Amino acid sequence: MLRIPTMSRDGLWLFIIILLSLYTLHLHRSNAAPDLYGNSIHSGRTPWTLDDRLKLSEEIYTETLIRRFAAVDAKTYKVTPYSIWDLIPAAFNCPWDIQRVGHLGDGGKWVCGLVKYLSTPSKKDIQARPCVIYSFGVRDESSFEEEMLQRTACGVWGYDPAVSKWGPQLSAKYVEQGRAKFLRAALGPTTEKKGDTSFYTLKKLMEMNGHTYIDFLKLDIEYAEFDSITAFLNDFAGQELPFGQLLIELHVFKDRITARDFLSWWEALEQRGLRPVWTEPNLIYVTQHLSDSMPRLAEYTLININSSVNPLLYP
Repeated sequence: MLRIPTMSRDGLWLFIIILLSLYTLHLHRSNAAPDLYGNSIHSGRTPWTLDDRLKLSEEIYTETLIRRFAAVDAKTYKVTPYSIWDLIPAAFNCPWDIQRVGHLGDGGKWVCGLVKYLSTPSKKDIQARPCVIYSFGVRDESSFEEEMLQRTACGVWGYDPAVSKWGPQLSAKYVEQGRAKFLRAALGPTTEKKGDTSFYTLKKLMEMNGHTYIDFLKLDIEYAEFDSITAFLNDFAGQELPFGQLLIELHVFKDRITARDFLSWWEALEQRGLRPVWTEPNLIYVTQHLSDSMPRLAEYTLININSSVNPLLYP
């Protein structure tokens, strides 16, 4: 049973008003007065600063929330996947580069600000803490993890209840070096064992691994993302979410979740500071005529703008 926080339309309006208030306060402090299209965001300063780009992106995203509310209120919001993805566009601009990592198609992901993590002599000490990647739903495809290990100094922790090791794309040397660790287990809303499968909450895995922050959280766990992420939000209620960006495949399976429940779940992410910077449809249901042939899957990259230690938010 999907357990998600709910938010009324009044609650969404309150959320939008709070965003607008914070944004207005920020503009007052910086003496900037950009309109929606950034016509005066410089206030005479060139080039744009990172803070300018983030402020403009939040303004654009707030406008998107208002348009979403209008669409839902006008009863154009359907309970099928025909229009669900239209209501959650990737309207927040990544303040850095966007790069495809891993295979094209299933297995690869779009990453925001990879340049901040690249392994070069000048960036050897970019962070005081190690770079951490968690990957859930490995199966036999590890091209993303292989490329991240090649190009960055990050370590990768992988989990999948259906396989016992990384996919063949990942070089054995990274396992031998201790940079790529794997556990046959599943992500879940509770830590427990069901039959032969061990389930762990994300918070529990972080405690086991001695981590306080995850730079890249990658999930492709076939609908289990809803309960698992909701539990994570609850585990860190009243705190910053301890990850920088979320790379996730979303599964709006038939007869499992309604579009309205999905949107309530999505709004809970937004309230905690997650903003979508990239999206890519997965059309396998359509092209392969699976189930009802509806576009029920989509990949999203979201960044955490409420994290005080997210490297993406600093020059």
